[in-house]
Amino acid sequence: RGNKPPQERSVIWASELGGSMVDRYLKMKGIELTNPPNPRSLRKFEAGNIWEWIISFVLKRAGILISTQEWVTYQYQMPFLLKVNGKIDFLAGGTPDWEKAKAEVSEIGLPDFLTRATQTIVEHFSSKYPNGMDKIVLELKSCSSFMFDVYERSGRANPNHRLQAFHYVKAKNMPEAQVVYVNKDDARMLEIEVL
Repeated sequence: RGNKPPQERSVIWASELGGSMVDRYLKMKGIELTNPPNPRSLRKFEAGNIWEWIISFVLKRAGILISTQEWVTYQYQMPFLLKVNGKIDFLAGGTPDWEKAKAEVSEIGLPDFLTRATQTIVEHFSSKYPNGMDKIVLELKSCSSFMFDVYERSGRANPNHRLQAFHYVKAKNMPEAQVVYVNKDDARMLEIEVL
């Protein structure tokens, strides 16, 4: 979680769901990592942040971005179960104006590669939701072509990503989320439903 020193905590982060229990235990005990992310890994995280910004930009321009990075908490009321906290990437919904989004993207003067990426995102969402969308959780994950092809062939999201999205719909008492994969290599997109 950034450059913050590790601290003991009694809360599970939604992004840790489905991961290694020993890793989660050590993080929750505030144990310093013996193999922290290297500069290349940190750049991969930053690339994911860039894709989040682009998706946010498109959803906002289309008029369907309700919120971004909203903190949610859920805890089952049973003994010995811990609270889970997390931030929803996007809560979106409504009737989009895709033509306005396309026009604003082209007028803003982004670098060509960003303009192409945003146009691809507009095309994806406009074909998937031509008449608008119900209020929905969108959990964005950027990935390599190799992993994108795995998700596309199987039609299933990574189990960790499904659990994270499930936590968000559980906390918001909503019926569904979409895990949205963006291929970092060619800007292809894939949405996989989590009920």
